[in-house]
Amino acid sequence: MNKKLILSIICILFLFPQISLAKYRSKSDIINNHSFDNTPLVITEGNSKYYAKLNTISLWNELLDNLQQGEAQIALEDALIARLRQESGNKVYDKLIDSFRLNTLQLTAQERLISLLGVIKNYQAGETLMQLIEEDLLDYPDTVHAALDAINSFVPQSYSQHSNAELSPIFEKAWQEIDNPIYLPAIAHVMAKIGAPTSLAIFNEALTDNNNSNRVEAAKQAMEDFQNPALINEFAKNLQSSPSKNVQWANGYALASIGESAATAALFDWATYADKSKVEWVKEWFEIALHSTPEFVQFINSNLSTQKFNSPEIKQTIKKVLADVNNDN
Repeated sequence: MNKKLILSIICILFLFPQISLAKYRSKSDIINNHSFDNTPLVITEGNSKYYAKLNTISLWNELLDNLQQGEAQIALEDALIARLRQESGNKVYDKLIDSFRLNTLQLTAQERLISLLGVIKNYQAGETLMQLIEEDLLDYPDTVHAALDAINSFVPQSYSQHSNAELSPIFEKAWQEIDNPIYLPAIAHVMAKIGAPTSLAIFNEALTDNNNSNRVEAAKQAMEDFQNPALINEFAKNLQSSPSKNVQWANGYALASIGESAATAALFDWATYADKSKVEWVKEWFEIALHSTPEFVQFINSNLSTQKFNSPEIKQTIKKVLADVNNDN
C-alpha cells in the first residue's frame, strides 16, 4: 500500500474522531495511565528515590531502552514527564527528534513518545510535536494518529481558568509551515480553542486568499470552536464589513456557535439590515444560536414582531426558526 493511500485513510479516520480515538486507545494505555492536565504525577516512594538520583538525560536513556525492548514502565515515564514539566530548554526534546530522524525506533516506541508529548503539553513539547510533523518523520498510520491525538491535548481544559494563550504561537507557526491536509484541521482546532486574535486574523487571511482549499476548509471548520468572548466584536465587524464572502460566512458562523448572548445579539442586529440573499445564512445561524443561547430567545419573542427589517424574507425566516425553538422547549 503506497504512502498517499495510507495518509488518505488516516484523513478519513480523523473526520470520525469517535471511531479513530477508540481504535488508538485499544492499542495503547498511555492516555489512561497519564494525566493530560498539569496535576502532580504519582510516583511510588521506592522508584522516586531511584529516579531522583538520575539526571533528565539518564531518565530519557533508560526510558528509551525500555521502550525499544517493548517494556512500558509507567513510573519511569511519570518521572520523566514531571521533570520535563519543571525544566525548560531541556536537551531531551532534541534527542527525541533525533531518534525519529534515525528511523531506528520500534513502532510502539514511536507511538508512546508522541503521546508523551501530549501529556507534557508545554511549549517545548508542542514545538517538538510540530517539528516531527513538519519534517515528515511520522510514516505510519498509528504514529500519525498518535500525533493527531497529542495535538488535541493542547486544547485548553477550561478556557475561563487558563486559555493556553502562551502556546498559540506554536500552532500559528505550524499552520503557516505545514501543508499536510491531515494535520491542518487539528492545528486549526487548537488555534480556535485557544482563541488568540492573531489566530482569527490568520484564518481570515486564508479565507480571503481562497487559494488553498485544504486551508479554507480547515479554517471554516475551526470557526465553530472559538470560545473567547473578547472576539465577539471582531466577528461582528468582519461579518458586517469584510469584502470576502468566505470571511463574512465564517465570522457569522463563529457568532452563532460561540454560545454567548452578546454574539446572538450581534447576529440579530446584522440580520435587521441584511438583504434577502442572506436568508440561508440566517436560517443556519439562528438555528444554532437560538439553541445555544436560550436566554436570548425570550428577547426575540418579545421584540421580533415590532422590529423593522430590511428584508421581510429574513424576518419571516427568523420567525420560523423561533417557532421551532419554542416548540422544542
